[in-house]
Amino acid sequence: MKYGDESPDLGYKATNSLTLNEGTIQNSETVNADLTLPSPGATGSLSANKDLVIDWVSPTITNITSTTANGIYGIGDVIVIETTFSEDLVYLGDHRVYFEIGENDAFSGNATLTGNKVTVSYTVEAGHQSNDLTVESVWSAETHDAAVNLIDGRVPNGKNLSDNKDIVIDGVIPTISSIDLSEDNAFVDITFSESVFNTEEGIGALALDAFDLSLSGGTAHTPEVTSVSTTAGEGLAGGEITVRVNFSTTGTADGSETLQVDLVATAVYDVAGNAADADQTANNTVTLNDKALPTISSLSLASNNSYVDVTFSEAVYGDTNGALETGDFILLLSGGTATSPVVTSVSTTAGEGLSGGETTVRVNFSTTGTGDGTETLEVDLAAAAVSDAVGNEADADQTSNNTVTLIDLIPNVTNVTSS
Repeated sequence: MKYGDESPDLGYKATNSLTLNEGTIQNSETVNADLTLPSPGATGSLSANKDLVIDWVSPTITNITSTTANGIYGIGDVIVIETTFSEDLVYLGDHRVYFEIGENDAFSGNATLTGNKVTVSYTVEAGHQSNDLTVESVWSAETHDAAVNLIDGRVPNGKNLSDNKDIVIDGVIPTISSIDLSEDNAFVDITFSESVFNTEEGIGALALDAFDLSLSGGTAHTPEVTSVSTTAGEGLAGGEITVRVNFSTTGTADGSETLQVDLVATAVYDVAGNAADADQTANNTVTLNDKALPTISSLSLASNNSYVDVTFSEAVYGDTNGALETGDFILLLSGGTATSPVVTSVSTTAGEGLSGGETTVRVNFSTTGTGDGTETLEVDLAAAAVSDAVGNEADADQTSNNTVTLIDLIPNVTNVTSS
């Protein structure tokens, strides 16, 4: 016999099937034997006398399908695969069904056998992906038919799982792919790697409690999500890729704060029911914009009341050539004998010209009359005249750290005597 031979009841083809290879069959009297055989299937023929089955043909795959409904399946979901062979199998050994699910093929080996059908259960694992689940091959070193012919695991065209079913595998969890902060720090647009929902059934809109915001550094703190919407400001319906998260903070951002966006556990899912990780590890931070206005933080008066060094909370600039000018400061005097303060010039504390970006500015001024030590000098700013590096304009009316008492420069009689 050779591979490929098969017969349900071994017999010969015709009455003249018995031939000799240049030999003879004779009796003791050297009479040649009559080589004519009984008619095939007749009394005395091989098939009439014996039941010999010849099977040297491997069982082949005739169809692959699934009892699992068409749909999208995520991590942990189980897909039941049925492979039908050309004949009954009598032994199921190490049996594997290989699937095309991305860069690395996967297989399922937990199989059961019923007649000519082998059933396996395939569990979707993290990283598995397929737009139409397809069997690449079936392998076994032991599964065979009654004649111990091992199976042929090649899948015929038109009989694959993908030909019979529409099963999509999504073993990738949704993640934050980018965030975009508004100029006024009022909202952040969060873009996900895929459409997101609030239930593992892949339906429902995200709620504001799906997001966990935190701030580090700077002056603003305690971020709180106030609402969520589309980027057009409309309500969410579920299935959005980009979600606008409106939030507030305690304190005004000075531009050194890092906003981190994480998610609440089991609050964000994709359409396959894969839950996003609560702790996002990439693409989930942004630096808040500097919205802190420059303010006067301290004043230092010259001992002769000729100038006051004005220190700001940050580097400041003017609205023309970048440097502050005399008209950017407004001086007021109340009480005492000195009146009508006039800014005569501005400079660095070393007496040099300003170039912009100074933190401390020397404001030289004069008064009408001499200070008697009871005057209060108030330093305010011209409207829209002083700003920081990003253009935040200082308030004209400063409310703290902007007053100083003039020094008493009027001579007094301290002693009277006689010789």
